[in-house]
Amino acid sequence: MRAAVALVVAFLTAAAFFTVVFFVVLLRLVRGLLQGGHRIEDLAGAQGKVDQLDAVFVFPAGEREETVALLDRHLPEQRNPWTPDGNLYIDIDDEQTGHLFSDGDPGEVAILEAAIGHHPTWAVQIDVSGRIDGTAEVHQMIALLLQHGGVATDDYAPHPWTVPEILSGAVIDGLCFFDFAATTNSTANAGVPDYDASVTAASSHRATSPESPMPCW
Repeated sequence: MRAAVALVVAFLTAAAFFTVVFFVVLLRLVRGLLQGGHRIEDLAGAQGKVDQLDAVFVFPAGEREETVALLDRHLPEQRNPWTPDGNLYIDIDDEQTGHLFSDGDPGEVAILEAAIGHHPTWAVQIDVSGRIDGTAEVHQMIALLLQHGGVATDDYAPHPWTVPEILSGAVIDGLCFFDFAATTNSTANAGVPDYDASVTAASSHRATSPESPMPCW
């Protein structure tokens, strides 16, 4: 009799355990799907902002594993992507299995290599939600990722930006880092943006407009 009772108790305990595990896995799956849906909605619905800046790429000094551990510490229980407050979407992209440099200009890649002293095979990609301006959030994240050195790039200029340049609001070739406002204003009526035209127009805008003094802020 006791053996039968023990067997029933063991069976019920195991059933309860596997039920809990099932619901935890199901909850995480649903959460992941919802986050993915919000990300697609944000990126697809961000008219102008995300269209003008596809991504920021950060190339930290050190090993990839160190950067992953850093992101895990500051954004726990997240990954693929890490997403602070749902405003930034942060992933690791690499050259071998991802899309890093898949459509990159060889000249710009050469500039990046010269700045960091080697050919990078991975980077941190930061996409920005169209719901926010994103400048402060991007600057804060880059300062964290590049605390031990490295550079960051954006879609507006081939220059690899250092943390001091980014945080000081340095202007290079007429643009600051993450300068979507200047390029958006200068190309609003120009159709498809052109890099050279954007730099020229933005430089003129900064030189003549009282709303855009140098440096950027």
